[in-house]
Amino acid sequence: MKKNTGILSLILWYLPVALVQLVSARVTVSSINPWYKSLNKAYWNPPAWFFGPTWAVLYIMMAIAVWIVYRTKSKLGKHWLAYSLFFTQLIANGLWSFLFFGLHSPGWALLDLTLLIILVAITSTFFFRIRRIAGFLLLPYLLWSIYALSLNIAIWWLN
Repeated sequence: MKKNTGILSLILWYLPVALVQLVSARVTVSSINPWYKSLNKAYWNPPAWFFGPTWAVLYIMMAIAVWIVYRTKSKLGKHWLAYSLFFTQLIANGLWSFLFFGLHSPGWALLDLTLLIILVAITSTFFFRIRRIAGFLLLPYLLWSIYALSLNIAIWWLN
């Protein structure tokens, strides 16, 4: 069976990512004012406007990474595990916004973010094994998540 490697398949792989992006953005925006603005934050916390464009780029890179894995010739079982890890981390990603912004619970969000970082690291490793560029595309996401962990810890600690 020949895989569709065109733009349509990329769009189809982007749809679940876009769903998480949309739901997360909606939950986040509804809590920015006044809750998030009222929190004590670390001095290294970027301005609020910086998060949207950063996440937009990261979500696009995630979709391209999984699409590249999809386009790469199958290696007995690796793809299904890679896909499972990808979608599990995507769920953990969306859950963070719900916990942090929706429930106003930086502590629970911190636990979720720790799990997310582990999942992204493992997913990236599996993607590397299938196609190096796919693994590399997840590295900025992993680094941003680690940075976000420092912000989350600071908010949890300071509030």
